[in-house]
Parts: sequence; C-alpha cells; structure tokens
Amino acid sequence: MGSWDGFRPKRFFAPRPVPSVLYLRRKYFGNHLAKLMLLFSIPGSVIPYKYKANRLLKFIASISLIITWPVIVSQVLLSWAKASEKIKAGPLIEKL
Repeated sequence: MGSWDGFRPKRFFAPRPVPSVLYLRRKYFGNHLAKLMLLFSIPGSVIPYKYKANRLLKFIASISLIITWPVIVSQVLLSWAKASEKIKAGPLIEKL
C-alpha cells in the first residue's frame, strides 16, 4: 500500500511519487509531461500539507529542498525505475 498522498512517501527513502502515480502519468501523457509534472509537484511535497498556507514555512521548505536535494532526486529516480518496470510489464487487466 502507498501513503495517503501520492507525493508524500511513508518512509524517508521510499519512492517519491508513488510509482503507480508516475506510471499513469507516463502511460497516458508521455515522458515529457511526466517530467514537467515532477518539476511542479515535487517541491510542494516537501512541506507537510497542513502548512501549505503559511508563507514563512513555504520559504523554509524551499531552503530544506536545497539541503535534501540528493535524497529527493534518488527518490524520484527510484520511482521512475519502478514505473518503467510497470510499463514494460504492460497492463495486468485484460480488455473486456
């Protein structure tokens, strides 16, 4: 099972976003739009959801994004690899 939000992993080194979210974006919209989606959605996933309205905490989150950048990139690459495996496996549900 994934976490409550597709962009917030439960564990520190878990894939970000959940590979099934990235799989759906890549399958239906292509790799280019999936990369753009990651570019716009990953920075907002660093800050907890309840603090999204606070501008000061958004600024602090942007600074923490710079500090934790290597970990976040490794999480995204792990998610991309797992989504690639799902795409290569193909659909698991047969057509009706």
